[in-house]
Amino acid sequence: MSYPARRIIVDNSRQSLVAAAFGKSADAGARQKVIEFIVSAGGFSKDQTKSLNYSENLNQPGKNVAGDIRIGPSAFEDDLNWLAGIVFHELVHSPQYAYYFSNGVSQIDPDRSETERRMIALDEFEAYSWTLLRANELSLSRDQVSEIRRRASFAFIDLDEDKARSLAHNRKFTEARDVLIA
Repeated sequence: MSYPARRIIVDNSRQSLVAAAFGKSADAGARQKVIEFIVSAGGFSKDQTKSLNYSENLNQPGKNVAGDIRIGPSAFEDDLNWLAGIVFHELVHSPQYAYYFSNGVSQIDPDRSETERRMIALDEFEAYSWTLLRANELSLSRDQVSEIRRRASFAFIDLDEDKARSLAHNRKFTEARDVLIA
């Protein structure tokens, strides 16, 4: 699967909306509107995504559980481009969950098995890989790209099943997933 993205242009009519979402006293409604704007303006795919909502109680930037995505306050601590990268990353996870489900894996818990830990590592590596591939369209800064590369490296290290790792290295993510499911 391919994950499209295009450069997000914030015209004069959207500048106050974006500014309001990144302020210290930003309300949930403003942040939700910016998330929706990013998806629309960035041309992001919401394939297999059931919901995409701001969650003021989430203690991490983003989380996707079986296609239900929540974006937390810490996603708004940098800039619009970083937020776009987080939203994009989480959207990549939705088809991954759908693929697992269609292949008999209804839930993934890294504490339950080594295989499931590896599945999460593969999924994170893929999502970071796509974010890096779309870094130009997402207008990510050099520092932001470096941070994503660092995170991708850790995910790749955690993917310690040789065949799946080799396939993932060659961007054959579905085939790597099949190795882990088998």
